Amino acid sequence: MKVDRQYIELYLYRKYKLMALNLFVWENLPDGLESRHIERALFNGGSAVMYKKNGGIVCFEAQQTHTPNVYNEPIDVTAIYMGGSETVKLKDNAVLILNNDESISTQWFIRYFVQRMADIESSLQANIRQQKFPYLFKTNQKTLLSIKNIYNKIENDEPIIYADKMFDENDLQVFNTNVPFVADKLRAEKFELEREILTFFGLNNNYEKKERLVTDEVNSNNEFINNNLEIMFKCRKLACEEINKLFGLNVSVRKVCSELNEVKEVQDNE
Repeated sequence: MKVDRQYIELYLYRKYKLMALNLFVWENLPDGLESRHIERALFNGGSAVMYKKNGGIVCFEAQQTHTPNVYNEPIDVTAIYMGGSETVKLKDNAVLILNNDESISTQWFIRYFVQRMADIESSLQANIRQQKFPYLFKTNQKTLLSIKNIYNKIENDEPIIYADKMFDENDLQVFNTNVPFVADKLRAEKFELEREILTFFGLNNNYEKKERLVTDEVNSNNEFINNNLEIMFKCRKLACEEINKLFGLNVSVRKVCSELNEVKEVQDNE
């Protein structure tokens, strides 16, 4: 079955969105507020705002307004939630949580990767289909419908193909298109791109055998991976400090991928 480009993009987007939403876990949050609520807001909009509303503490996606202070930091933001929005004053009333230093949403990065991977996946599937039936037909109007039916049967993996008794093979010419098989190269390119995505997420993706790598190479790769994650983590840690100070809570955040990397390191050593 041929999978269209739109379906491929949607599949990849959802796959990597789920990964992104589970890079960090927020703990000791107020009742009714879950870690995924914060991470979803940061994924979609790049920033979130936590404030008191209707007797509780809520956290919604934040859209920064055009009223910055002298450091070009927002004085207030627009909180966006299901069914509405409202302006929220910062500092003494609310805490702004940033996804990174520039408040860039994670989905902005993910869409870049998804576009590239969808290109590769579409080309890969097309190349495999071309190997299945690498021919060009020269025919006439009389046999055109029969040729189309034959092609459809081959495309659908039918083991036996029947031709009408009026079918004349002399009316048909077949040419080999000599399409090269490059699916293996496309898979390798897709694999490298996925490693790039995992590096962006701060996930260990060094699949080469340990004996092929020197210690400096392993350490350098791990440091680069950790730095990518630290960009987002430090903003979340700063937000925790401000939240606890303003609301008298004990909220914390931890990196889930660090735990996964440690498990992988143990398995590799074994």
